[in-house]
Amino acid sequence: MADFKLKINLGEASIELEGEGTLVKEILNDLKETGLGVLTKVATNQNDKASSIDKCNAINNTNVDAEEASTESSEYPSLKDLMYNDSIKNESDRIIVFVHYLSSFGQNVVGESAIKENYQEFNLWKKARSNFKTNIKKLIRAKKMSSVDSGYILTQKGKDDADAIIFGRQREKETKKDKINKSTKNNFTNYQTVELNLTREDKAELIKLYSNKEDLNTIDKVLLASHWYKNNRQETIINKDIVFTILRNANVSTAFSIQDALGNAKKKNYYSKTGKAGEFEFSYLGEDYVTEHLLIQE
Repeated sequence: MADFKLKINLGEASIELEGEGTLVKEILNDLKETGLGVLTKVATNQNDKASSIDKCNAINNTNVDAEEASTESSEYPSLKDLMYNDSIKNESDRIIVFVHYLSSFGQNVVGESAIKENYQEFNLWKKARSNFKTNIKKLIRAKKMSSVDSGYILTQKGKDDADAIIFGRQREKETKKDKINKSTKNNFTNYQTVELNLTREDKAELIKLYSNKEDLNTIDKVLLASHWYKNNRQETIINKDIVFTILRNANVSTAFSIQDALGNAKKKNYYSKTGKAGEFEFSYLGEDYVTEHLLIQE
């Protein structure tokens, strides 16, 4: 069994000696005289090489970053060309573009004074100054720009908008369908099913009443409901929940504002107000419209 063990590490070079103490010492002395210096030099060279590689990588990365930044900026037209072409009419759009350029295309914070200087450079400040603060606030509310201690910075939404303005691309707008869906969502009303004591025969009659009438508009739907309610429950006063219950039992879509439909029908004098919020009284004009236009096919 060995009575002496020695391990020497020089950088990435490693030496392990194991054996009798005298023998290990002799080998170590020989290495010092002949080989250890060489090993030390090799280890040093390896460390220097690794350090050089790291430095080269750092330089290459810096060059890549600079090249990418240069490529990005070269894609944009000059601000002078953009302003002199007079293609930007909206002041909020002009602010976004100024901030985009001043911030190195959305990378840095831009002071208010720098934005004003851009306006003055292109002789636009006189026209813009009265609403300058208001337009800034609008952009912040629209989440296109954020206010920080030293100025303003564009959000991702603002950067995308700026690019769309600069390159003349169609900015993302709400489609008509989106606006309708948004309006429906904002005006969504909770309806409650009311107890009308409907029999099986009542439901069958309601389904028949609305059958083969696929072209009904929203006013027609509520008028037919009022007609049925008057003839079968001897009631002329109706509200959105009663209409909702009738339409559901008639298997008719309720994907519209019943309250608005009732209000629009009232404007045509098909209903009158009862004095109580949300209630409408079915008028003789409404009854005449139903019998003369909606039930004429029967």
